[in-house]
Amino acid sequence: MSALSLGLLLIAAGLAGWWMLRRSQLSRLAIGLRLLIVALLLGALANPVRPGSVPPPALVLLVDQSLSLPAEARAAQWAEARAAAERLRPFRPVQLVAFGADAALAINDQVPAINADGSDLAGALQLAGGLLPDGGEVVLVSDGAPTTPVAGATAGLPARQIVVNTVAVTSAISDVRLESLQVPTALRQGERFSADLVVWSSLAGPARLELSGDGAPLAGRSVDLRPGRNVFSFQSQAGTRGFHEFSATISAPADLQAANNTLAAWTVVGLPPRVLVVEHAPDSAAALRDALENAGLVTEAIRPAALPARLSQLGAYDSIILQDVQAAQLSLDQQLALREFVRSLGHGLVALGGSNSYSLGAYAQTPLEEVLPISMEPPPRRERPNVTLLLIVDRSASMLGVPGEDKFSLAKAAAMASTESLGKDDTIGVLAFDTSNDWAVEFTTIGTGLQLGEIQSRIADIQAGGGTNIYDALDVGLTALDRQTGRVRHAVLLTDGRSGGNQSYEALVAPLRAKGITLSTIAIGEDADIPLLQSLARLGAGRYHFAAAPEELPRLTLQETEIAREDPVAEGDFQANLAAPHPAIRGLDVGAMPAFSGYVAVTPKPDAEQLLRAPEGDVLLATWQYGLGRATAWTSDAGERWTATWTRWAGWGPLMAQIVAATYPDPADSPLRLQTSVEGDRAEIILDAVDDDGAPIDLASVGLRVVAADGAEQILRATQFAPGRYRADAALPAAGAYQVLAALERNGARLEARGGLVRPYSPEWAALPDPALLSQIAGATGGRSGALADLTAPPAVEPLRPALAWWPFLVGAALLLWLVEVAAQRGWLRRWIR
Repeated sequence: MSALSLGLLLIAAGLAGWWMLRRSQLSRLAIGLRLLIVALLLGALANPVRPGSVPPPALVLLVDQSLSLPAEARAAQWAEARAAAERLRPFRPVQLVAFGADAALAINDQVPAINADGSDLAGALQLAGGLLPDGGEVVLVSDGAPTTPVAGATAGLPARQIVVNTVAVTSAISDVRLESLQVPTALRQGERFSADLVVWSSLAGPARLELSGDGAPLAGRSVDLRPGRNVFSFQSQAGTRGFHEFSATISAPADLQAANNTLAAWTVVGLPPRVLVVEHAPDSAAALRDALENAGLVTEAIRPAALPARLSQLGAYDSIILQDVQAAQLSLDQQLALREFVRSLGHGLVALGGSNSYSLGAYAQTPLEEVLPISMEPPPRRERPNVTLLLIVDRSASMLGVPGEDKFSLAKAAAMASTESLGKDDTIGVLAFDTSNDWAVEFTTIGTGLQLGEIQSRIADIQAGGGTNIYDALDVGLTALDRQTGRVRHAVLLTDGRSGGNQSYEALVAPLRAKGITLSTIAIGEDADIPLLQSLARLGAGRYHFAAAPEELPRLTLQETEIAREDPVAEGDFQANLAAPHPAIRGLDVGAMPAFSGYVAVTPKPDAEQLLRAPEGDVLLATWQYGLGRATAWTSDAGERWTATWTRWAGWGPLMAQIVAATYPDPADSPLRLQTSVEGDRAEIILDAVDDDGAPIDLASVGLRVVAADGAEQILRATQFAPGRYRADAALPAAGAYQVLAALERNGARLEARGGLVRPYSPEWAALPDPALLSQIAGATGGRSGALADLTAPPAVEPLRPALAWWPFLVGAALLLWLVEVAAQRGWLRRWIR
């Protein structure tokens, strides 16, 4: 009642009393009592209140009761929080909340029923904020090991004047746990693979690792753990076709938490892989093939000319290896077929380096460069070395023909064109030979020796002669080249003939090769001694070219000149550096690898994954996804000039087999593609169905079987939710690996898919305490971190005084006066007074 209304009523009561005194026959005592009763009742209606003391902001104590804390630690924290609440309640409102995977308000300060298998810090803070509509304070007591995202957990709290203080709970429990078990999800029968394990330990000490497959022991190992993360690998071999389940277990004497000691994984094993090796020369890949087959791969070898150009024939292979093959050795149709083999069929391609590959093999601007994860330009260098080039030109009578179109004229034109591609300060020499040798151009530096026009004039003046003596020409020319200085010294031999005699070309060329001199050969026509020229190129670590027609001579000679000028070869002994982890090099101990002695310097494409690098940063091993398939580039060779010592390393075959295997198509891949995601004890299974033309398959009947490791299975029906997309949910009653079998039927056609999923142990057993996270939460709301006793100390003020309402007293007084008034009316009061 408002003060104005009360005042008017009092005035009215006063007027009524005045009128009663003048007109009523009641005694003055009775009238006075009645007026006083009315005044008391009117006062009660006004509800007068004695104000209480103003309480400080309300407080919510959020106490972590998740399983990541030992039972005794949880009980101790709750007892301490309850004691703090009792201390503070005389001074401020306090509520207790327990949280784990969910959160609940405590009734009578007893621990509420919650799901302790998780730590949802964000959800707990949201509940606390809801309990403080007028602002207040939260004290979060936790080990800071959330199992759900915490981003945005404190959003909006400062604006609502809610401060969060934090108490970091530490646990001294000794724990050893398996953090991950990685096994390739797709393997081929007989393929060797690595099962990689990450173990986290809170202490140092011995432990025992066991790996099993389909319930049977596969391998075991005693290990010494360091505090923190430890990485271990088991090597194994894929068994029969189908789904296989793996399980890893760790045991340690000091481990007090067994719930996180086991993890599962799965794989689908397909038919044995078929690998085609395209070798640049007969048996040039023999050592590589032996190593691959010792590692469990089945390989076939062909020469470049025999490579099929039809995808239907290439599709029989899982991966193709190009072993130091020149681009010119493959036709355009063959190169396009290789590109589509990867891009459209989803199969693999591995290119190996050497003297005939990459920029040395003219891959630039070809389909081979397009499909590989590297471009052919060498990485930028601080300084390009000067080049010393020797051209040894056959001038025998067999080179003659129609003037201007004969081999001899075109060979001289090729030599003159090569001089124009050299730069200032490069050196060139031209030796013409038949059965004798004459220097058309003795070694001269362009720009400071003979002028370019004079050099070309001397080449044009070379006259044809008689027979052919290749050995003497090489002896004279290479000996003179050896006397030249400079890092890049390269010779090119052009001939169409054969040379008699039994001289040892290896004894002539090999010593010069050791000094850094390289030799390439160009065979002109079918009459040339092709085996000899191929052998010379191999001995000289150069390239062999075959010019079927004389008009190809200028292009091939110019190509050799440009290669020498760019100098893409980097040589010298060095150890590789690991650039990034990848299934292609899983389990690789870089420190155990033999040294490289050279590679072809190339530039990785922007989307390439660089796996191994040289100390200078140049890429040694790169891979990428190209269309549906995968292509990989190894820039050194394979057991030849730069990796000759690798053939004696026990890990060579397994490493190369693993690099090739990483390019295989998924054996479980089909037009019905299966994806899974796991959250808690539920799994979502998504299936994408397309026909042969890539169009989505709609309105189909899709059934699934989800089979646990113990054989228990669920039969599910998937429902369509988007074009060609179907979804089903499965229950995962226990941790472990589950096989998923899917079948789609529509209009009599049937598609099948096979895959798997893993329910790991609860994330509560994997989260690591993070005190810094608690400090960040406190700082974001203007709070502080400390001990619970310090953050919940009683304030230095009097205990809370509640507000007091006066109306009960006024009503009681009015009742007493009413009894007195009744007594006065009946005369009892007078008799009592007498």
